[in-house]
Amino acid sequence: QSYYIYLSASITDVLSQYILKMKLPSDSPLFPNVYGEQFTRLGFSRSMTEYFAQQGVPRCTPHLLRHTYASRLANTNVPINVISQMLCHSSIVTTQRYIHTMKDDIIKHSDEVDILSDIENQIKPKRRTKIK
Repeated sequence: QSYYIYLSASITDVLSQYILKMKLPSDSPLFPNVYGEQFTRLGFSRSMTEYFAQQGVPRCTPHLLRHTYASRLANTNVPINVISQMLCHSSIVTTQRYIHTMKDDIIKHSDEVDILSDIENQIKPKRRTKIK
């Protein structure tokens, strides 16, 4: 199954420079393996994981980057239906599984909406001071 993905201008520029530098023929895969063939999904994942491990970045896989991308889009208030389309999901339910809320965001938003404190302030009897 083929998907169309949308790339930012900066990514397009980087890829264009990469293609020129690598002198890739027009019929070549964008990221060929050592044999000049298209990477398999597993081969790409292994190569990427190995590269990041060498750079000191543990546990970095394409799948983890995909989850991170979805979370960052959600954290910048991109609508979930747009995120779903960007990830080529057929269902928004799948997209919701991808979106992780960061712990700091949970704390921040729970402090913003401190319902218990609001209720407590409404229930407490007001102390009245008698003025003589």
